[in-house]
Amino acid sequence: MRRRTAARLAAGVALATALPAAAELLTAADAVRETLARDPRVALALAQVAEREGQYRESRGLFDGTFFVDSQLDHRRQALAGEILKEESKRRIQLELVERFFNNAARDIDRFLADGDIDESSLLFGDTSQRSVNGCGPTQTKVEIDLGADIEGNDQGTVFLCLNAAENFGSVQSIGISLTEAGAISPQDLSTLRIFLRLAQLAPELDEFRQELVKLLNDQGRIALRLVRQVAQAAHFARQRLGGLPDEQISIDFQTSLGTRHRLRNGIGISPTLELRALEENFSGKLRIVQFGDSTTSNLFTATARVAVDFPLGKNRGRDAVQAAELAAEAGLRAARALAVQTASEQALDTLKAYWQLAAAQDRVAELERSLSIKLQVDGAVADLIEGQELPAVERKRSSAQVAQARAQLAQARQQLATARLELARAMGIAGETPEVAGLAAEALASFVGTPALDAAAAAAAVEKALARRADLLANDQLVEANRLLSEAARRNLKPEATLALNVSFSGLEESFEDRYYDPEGFWKAASGDVVGPSYGIALRFALPFGNNQARGRLLQAESDLDTAEIERADLKRRIGVNVHQAVASLDRAHAELEARATDLENQRRTLEASLERLKVGDLTVLDVLTTEDQLTQSTLAWIEAARAFAELQSQVRFETNTLLGEPGPEADPRSLALRPFGEPVL
Repeated sequence: MRRRTAARLAAGVALATALPAAAELLTAADAVRETLARDPRVALALAQVAEREGQYRESRGLFDGTFFVDSQLDHRRQALAGEILKEESKRRIQLELVERFFNNAARDIDRFLADGDIDESSLLFGDTSQRSVNGCGPTQTKVEIDLGADIEGNDQGTVFLCLNAAENFGSVQSIGISLTEAGAISPQDLSTLRIFLRLAQLAPELDEFRQELVKLLNDQGRIALRLVRQVAQAAHFARQRLGGLPDEQISIDFQTSLGTRHRLRNGIGISPTLELRALEENFSGKLRIVQFGDSTTSNLFTATARVAVDFPLGKNRGRDAVQAAELAAEAGLRAARALAVQTASEQALDTLKAYWQLAAAQDRVAELERSLSIKLQVDGAVADLIEGQELPAVERKRSSAQVAQARAQLAQARQQLATARLELARAMGIAGETPEVAGLAAEALASFVGTPALDAAAAAAAVEKALARRADLLANDQLVEANRLLSEAARRNLKPEATLALNVSFSGLEESFEDRYYDPEGFWKAASGDVVGPSYGIALRFALPFGNNQARGRLLQAESDLDTAEIERADLKRRIGVNVHQAVASLDRAHAELEARATDLENQRRTLEASLERLKVGDLTVLDVLTTEDQLTQSTLAWIEAARAFAELQSQVRFETNTLLGEPGPEADPRSLALRPFGEPVL
């Protein structure tokens, strides 16, 4: 019976020693990919990148061209007073005086006429049905009558009549009566005619000639009478059209400008513009016609093409001061992108540490489950031997105690496994207490411990590689550059501000009573008519603040930020070197320990195999085999812990040298990065 029990126990130990078949598990690469897609710190780093990109775009906006349209309409109503009221009153009084003057003149001419019964047909108006080039017929004489000047001294022009029988005037010319070039009798010769008519009393033979002259004089008088009455009637009608005095004046000033503004990166500003302006004055309650009482001021349209250029001569001159904000923002954006890559690497390292903890917890649970299974079989075998009176009853207590201890260790290991799953879920950004978390399972540690370790001689090369590849160091370099630019700009801004402004323009003008202020035709006439120019203006602005404390304060802040960034960069380089040396040395020691644990584990397995063979022949007791199996379990657990430490240190070295996530580069998108295979060497 003792031999049968020993053989059954040996078979059970051999079966329990075999590792279980691996199921479909979450790989380390998948865990890192999920982390980069879900982790909030990576999302925050990307949000910081977006913010820095916004700042960079904002700073670039200082040099964006701007198209602008600036329109303004000023519509004013004000009481009519002052000189304008005087002019409008004078305008009406003049017409009233003209009407009165010419009415009086008509009465005088009526009294002058010698014969008021002369028939209208005796007038010398000829047939005007046929006109020549000068306005009269070929057999007619064109007679011009000068209307003289008005009460203001303004010339009223002339009118002309067409008279028949121009030869009748020959006798007048023969006796010294002068005619105008058009054949009309000048007013000053009327007195001469009167004197000549008195000669008829001295010489009766001249009576016939006198009668002809009287008729001629009456004809001339009737012509003048008709013209004078027409002028008086025209003045009357013009006065009626003007109406009463206006009480309000409407002034409209419409201005619009369109153009572009550009600021170059050397500080020069250029602004070409087209300026349009219309001025209009009207009287309230009047038609917009001068003859009907509206303002006599014409609508004025101006079109001006202008180019203004600002040349900074003082502190704003040069790329360092003008473009410093843009260059600093661009460096800040590169720093934010590099920090996002560094954040992704840090979160990947945290996930891998949690992943190795889960893998180790799984292996420990599997090993303790195997050990418990063996102890249960041993406990059953001991019970059989005690029942066959081959062992004392006290051995059952010892066996049961080992089973209880194995169960406690397994329960603790399972609790650690659950905790490891939660930690991995937290690192990956998965919500806890979900079926997804409960099913997390990692690969076995044995697949990650085959990579050779770095020796101490490789530490220097690892440090050099880390300094060349670390994303946080690249980000720090960009921050130093950004603060250097701002510091240099602040130093330049200590200088006085001096700006030379130059503008050149061409302009056109149009006056119109027909086009309103909103009619494009008025502006087109102004722009397409006579354009004058160039007109130009030059301005020099100089500013020197007393004390200049604002600029000096900005300089102190910028220099302080630059010093801080340089100190942080030097400290980061030092810490990277120390961390790389420490990680490489720790990895070397962990590799040596792992090899020692693997050798011890192999020896323990061989010892267990030999113990099982001796158990079969009865050379060892069951309890001796159980002791040997406990030693194998402890060796296996020690190897698992050594493998976990080796994998974690290997991840740490890859993190320190920025080779954990493939070839990221400082401009990469953190969400597109992937775990670099552990089979590839670090250097």
